[in-house]
Amino acid sequence: MAGDYLFPKRLFKDGEPLETNEVNEVIVEAGERLNGHLNQHNIRAPINASVLAAEGTFYRTFTVTEDADPKVVHASSGSPPQGPQPQNAFDVGQNTSWQVIESSKAMAVELETGKSMLAMTAHVSHCYQNDDASVREVWRFTMPSLADFGLTQQQYVDFFDEETNRLEVEIYLDAPGSADASRTYLAILPAPPPLSSFSSFFAALLKNPQQMYRGDSAFITAATLPTVGYADANTNGGGYFASRSGSDLLFTSIQSGSSGSSPTFLMRFSLILKSPTFTATTTFTATVTGTRDQEASGAVGQTFSDLESYAVGTKTLNYFAAQAQYAFRVDGAVISESITGRFDNELRTVRPLIRQDPLEGSRASNTVGPPTNFPVSSNYNRFPNRPDAVNIPMYSSRLTASIEVEPGAHLVELVVRRVPCGKRQDFELTPPPQSTSAGLTPVIDRDNRLMIYNRMLSVTEVPLESRSSSLFESAVETPTYENDDVISRDSLFDKRLQPLVNASNDVQTFQLGRGAINGTHLGDYSTVLAVAQKGRTNDLSFFANDFPYRRATGGLDLTTQIKLMRAEPGAATDWKNIVEANLSRTISAGTACTLTVEGNVFLRRLQTDAPDTSIHTGGAFFCIALESGGEWYLYLPSQGWVNSNNYFLSVHSSTGFVSYVSFFDDQRVIGAPTPLVDLKGRDYVDVPVTMVLQFPATGNDALLVDITGVAIFGAAAYMANAAGSGTGPRNQDTQVVVARASVNAVAVKS
Repeated sequence: MAGDYLFPKRLFKDGEPLETNEVNEVIVEAGERLNGHLNQHNIRAPINASVLAAEGTFYRTFTVTEDADPKVVHASSGSPPQGPQPQNAFDVGQNTSWQVIESSKAMAVELETGKSMLAMTAHVSHCYQNDDASVREVWRFTMPSLADFGLTQQQYVDFFDEETNRLEVEIYLDAPGSADASRTYLAILPAPPPLSSFSSFFAALLKNPQQMYRGDSAFITAATLPTVGYADANTNGGGYFASRSGSDLLFTSIQSGSSGSSPTFLMRFSLILKSPTFTATTTFTATVTGTRDQEASGAVGQTFSDLESYAVGTKTLNYFAAQAQYAFRVDGAVISESITGRFDNELRTVRPLIRQDPLEGSRASNTVGPPTNFPVSSNYNRFPNRPDAVNIPMYSSRLTASIEVEPGAHLVELVVRRVPCGKRQDFELTPPPQSTSAGLTPVIDRDNRLMIYNRMLSVTEVPLESRSSSLFESAVETPTYENDDVISRDSLFDKRLQPLVNASNDVQTFQLGRGAINGTHLGDYSTVLAVAQKGRTNDLSFFANDFPYRRATGGLDLTTQIKLMRAEPGAATDWKNIVEANLSRTISAGTACTLTVEGNVFLRRLQTDAPDTSIHTGGAFFCIALESGGEWYLYLPSQGWVNSNNYFLSVHSSTGFVSYVSFFDDQRVIGAPTPLVDLKGRDYVDVPVTMVLQFPATGNDALLVDITGVAIFGAAAYMANAAGSGTGPRNQDTQVVVARASVNAVAVKS
């Protein structure tokens, strides 16, 4: 490239008179090149291996992860079964607008980049939830306004002081009484700023308070605060998770059933303002009755999220459709190619037209009544009344996408919405047809929602151009010769040439121009520390009674912040090893790196011996494990799952009763002497698991142990409340048949 190389304009000969400008042109230009103008032709390739790359040179990774314990319990040894419970799960509801997945953490990453590529990966696990308003009480409180405290907006502005003003809220949730000793929680909040909506801001603060005391006045540290606020019960009540709707605060019971005959639900608000001219403590008490939806009285007494709250008696059941769409949103714009599902219902008007049948026969004329045929024309191929999204009731999804961004600040979010059932804003699935003589009333999930459990968002920036120029620390100054100056060793070599040599042998970042280092200079340099890859192609079958789903604590301190649990059979967890792979190189403790593990488990079959009303309550669970010291340990936030969705609706010819039928016959006792009659149905569902961990060289997130391998482990659960349909050796059990599985891992330098 022209101008990239420096050539002397002339060769000086021994004894030749020197001209001032000619000497300056040779020396000064070389010095100026060292002042931020070195390019790719000025750097010898490959660069010496001893040169260290600064953090973020090749990429930067940002990760946010939230682990949600679903509280699943396998029905064995007389223990009551349990499907996923809300806990700190995110409630999507029947919301068609894109919303960020958040509770205690928002699935969002903010970063400042130059011109870069953003590689985005996300993992999310969801579970369909029935209309549970009849079995879970919801208590609504309207937050007080300034008028309720006897203040005007101007008074509040005059008396507002960020340091001294505060709100104290006494909260009584299913409490034994209204005395101070009976309160469930005491929340202390900063007073809302005067320029915002007082009530709405107040509700937002109270949803997840930063400072809280239990009923016994014991302070709850920030590290142990309930992740959903008020979810931890104490002797004075509790066991509710809070949500905000405008200026209203809703407390929804985690457990199903009634709270009691005469529970106490109230809140006392104290606004404390201090100033030289005004000191006041004003108390406002709100007592409200719990709201309960009685539309589905047949569901009383069922567990909130066992996927079968309407499996009562012989009622017609409905298909549980999650109707979920996930996507990445970058700087407020949803990346359309990242949206899960098939298409949007909003696009139905642009569906192509289809031809009607040609005319046949003769057109009736001068006759009474309509003609017997119609002209050739076209009509719309309308969407059927079904969701067009991710619809497996209990499932995990992995999203990946890449996008080029310009220099500046960027916000990457993981968003979700629910898709109506073929009609705009319609979330009620049409019940299957049945004969009028059956006399059965369908139970329709009118208030169904989606709860999101484990979720992870990882964003890796791959710089294309630096987001900023290097700071210019010091310039290389080469003095010019003036007329009549004497050229000597001191003036030429010591004061001019030697400083250029020294600067050239110790190049600093600020001396390089943009794009000065390219792939040629890297040579054999690699940022990859270790890789692993393994797959299995043969079937693997296991049962929930042999490998039940369990969560446990302890086992291994991966970092001071992350604790993994044992995974081998015989330990407290008893998970099944599905596929494992050795890392090409041990990742030693203290190594600064980013470890990414992605895996997939392809199920051939997932079945349970539950009755028709509960055949969807078998669950398969998969989790990434790390090997250290010859033992395997599970990283629980990576968990993916799926339920036994291998069923279809069947109408009984004699009664018109509509029920679920598995792809296997009614003799569904797993392991019984009489083999199952295979109706040629298959699950054929792929379950992804994903993990991204960052380990700095030092600090609380530093790696404390050696990692030698990665694997995927599996477990299962039977989540039905009803007894199994048979008496065989596998009664009340779930079988998982894995057709294929793979695990891939890469560890790169941070």
